[in-house]
Amino acid sequence: MMEEKEERIGIFSSWNWLYVTVIVYTTVLIVLLYLLTAIFDHSIQ
Repeated sequence: MMEEKEERIGIFSSWNWLYVTVIVYTTVLIVLLYLLTAIFDHSIQ
């Protein structure tokens, strides 16, 4: 059997933590940009 070696990726403990972090930050960024667009786009009103 092949043992899975747990390797660190920079500050992340594994690749899964890196993927989760990227997905969470991307989602937060999209929501933030949407809110800023809705707040500052005066042509909607």
